[in-house]
Amino acid sequence: MAATRGRGAVAQAFPVPSVPVSAPPGLPAARAPCRLLFYAPPSVCEGWGYIEMKEADMPVDGPHGSLNSSRQSNPKLRYGIPRYRVMLVREGRAIPAVDTIQTSEGAARLLRPLFAALDREQFLICGLDAKHGLIGTNVVSTGSLTLAIVHPREVFKPLILMNAGAWLCAHNHPSGDITPSPEDRVLTKRLREAADLFGIPLLDHLILAEDRYYSFADQGWPGA
Repeated sequence: MAATRGRGAVAQAFPVPSVPVSAPPGLPAARAPCRLLFYAPPSVCEGWGYIEMKEADMPVDGPHGSLNSSRQSNPKLRYGIPRYRVMLVREGRAIPAVDTIQTSEGAARLLRPLFAALDREQFLICGLDAKHGLIGTNVVSTGSLTLAIVHPREVFKPLILMNAGAWLCAHNHPSGDITPSPEDRVLTKRLREAADLFGIPLLDHLILAEDRYYSFADQGWPGA
């Protein structure tokens, strides 16, 4: 057996004794024993992929050609970079409001119906255009009675797809108490910082109850 050296070298086949192989159904019996040839796998890797040949894929020669040609496949694995398309899909045929959102009261009046009859916390974002006209809303998280987990990654994904020029966010307190929790203040501060980084300013964060609301912007963004 020849030795392999260098990057382009490939191991040569080595001889093995002849092994009798019975003929497949429908073919005449072989007049001479078949030769079963085994090939050493190539020692060269291409990129991050590799070349691999299983024993079942190795050719078995017979008097009428290869006996396992139907099982053989191209042993070379081809790799490529997958491509993705990201798109925003509108749910329903609702027509966005024509009026722009200029105050926290107007925002609360517009968003409160989206929280009607909810028995757990829900956090949503509202994308606005450059003139603060409504583009649409997206529910980022639905949690439990007292908690909804929110991450900036899921917050800004729909805003970027909406091509939003500004935005506001809101969540509800099923208990009816609109006092912001320490977690609400920390989240608001984090979202404001991320909004400045993305260049999509956060106009307000509202906490909604059945007939009341709390506006971080109206209160001077305390703790945020």
